[in-house]
Amino acid sequence: MSRERPENIEEWVDHIMNVIHVDDVLSKALNIAKPSFQKMMESEGYSASDILTIYRAVALRMVKSKIRLPSEISGSSVNYLELSRHEVPPDIED
Repeated sequence: MSRERPENIEEWVDHIMNVIHVDDVLSKALNIAKPSFQKMMESEGYSASDILTIYRAVALRMVKSKIRLPSEISGSSVNYLELSRHEVPPDIED
């Protein structure tokens, strides 16, 4: 696995949950929430389900790191607060 650039969904989840330093989680979360991230991931062949798994991993990491989850992000339709209120799929739990 490339620690800087994950190459599959499992690596993305691991990167979000274990590699990103806690001080960088919020800024990474904001970047991942950008429409350009979704477009990039789609162009690389990731499905909507894969991208949702990444968003959910970010929400879970923020909860576990005790970071306040933003409910609105300017220019984005991702709502990490809402995502954190739903059951987390077993493929992204620690």
